[in-house]
Amino acid sequence: MNGGIHLFLYYAIFDFDVDGINISFPDLEGTYSSGSDMQEALFMAQDLLEGWLLLAEEAGKAFPLASTLEVIQERFPNRFIVPISINLELAREKHFGKPVKKNFDYPSYTLLVYLLLLC
Repeated sequence: MNGGIHLFLYYAIFDFDVDGINISFPDLEGTYSSGSDMQEALFMAQDLLEGWLLLAEEAGKAFPLASTLEVIQERFPNRFIVPISINLELAREKHFGKPVKKNFDYPSYTLLVYLLLLC
């Protein structure tokens, strides 16, 4: 596995197109997504990174080392580079966590009002 480390940062390339923003992570094979605007692109990039790392972890694969910003800039000159970070422990809970059961206390008159509405 990836030895107790929970925080990961990889650089994404955002390519602007007439249809929106195309997203890729050069260090992670086969990672492509898109968003209609910057807010959605950032959300999709984080979701893509979480999903890729969780699937790799589930398959027992080691995560590739993240390139430095300098290396990414050299490989992709004049491109919009965005650092995307995730907490893998939180991502696990988000995607695989158990449903949370909530109990609520209602005032006693709530049942009376409910029953009166049914009649």
